[in-house]
Amino acid sequence: MLLARPLAAVSADGPGYVAELSDGTLIRGRAMLFASGVEWRRPDVPGIDDLLGAGVYYGAGPSEALSCTGSRVVVVGGGNSAGQAVVRFSRYARQVTLLVRGRDLGASMSQYLIDHLSTIPNVDVRVRTEVVGLQADDRLRAVIVRSGDSTGTAPLPSDALFICIGGTPLADGAAGIGLVTNSAGYLLTGGDFASGPGGNWPLRREPLPLETNRPGVFAAGDVRCGSVKRCSAAIGEGSMAVALVHRRLSELGGD
Repeated sequence: MLLARPLAAVSADGPGYVAELSDGTLIRGRAMLFASGVEWRRPDVPGIDDLLGAGVYYGAGPSEALSCTGSRVVVVGGGNSAGQAVVRFSRYARQVTLLVRGRDLGASMSQYLIDHLSTIPNVDVRVRTEVVGLQADDRLRAVIVRSGDSTGTAPLPSDALFICIGGTPLADGAAGIGLVTNSAGYLLTGGDFASGPGGNWPLRREPLPLETNRPGVFAAGDVRCGSVKRCSAAIGEGSMAVALVHRRLSELGGD
């Protein structure tokens, strides 16, 4: 096990692959698993990283909703994940405010969610609005927002700020062996790559569920297209990938 060694490149090596690390180390294997996750996009707001876990959070799951009972919650984002988070929080929080930089929700959110949000009494949707600052002591107390074309700002009292603006998959080493990704750079697996460029499958059998377009190369967790971006799901996919790797090794005559 090698720690703190960034992946520099991956190349084919007969039926297997070679991983080159940043210090020049070469590691050969007959199978490979990409479980490199994503780098969550972060708004350019002074002091925001200092409040991680103290009122500022990336992503928003069901467990976070319950912890916000009676609170004033702000969600940043205009996609379905942000809309779904607002619906969950509205069941427990006193007030939920959704801040969207765009002019409307229709560009990135499903219409059924837009319609649903408009019927929830404790939800306030503000378009053309962004967070430009924070007020805090030992934890978050308010977010400073700017709306429209105005240069003025105003505080919005908040007990919790959830940022749902997506992330960038960490799959840089995948390019060297031609792994197929979607338009956002997430690795396609289990036959989802069939219609993509470079997605020709070379074996007679079907690709395994977490297998990329290269036999023996698997992807699990947040870096994989279609993953649900939750820790428990990533753990499950990682466990599943171990069994699939053993299937691939048995094809090659491995133990």
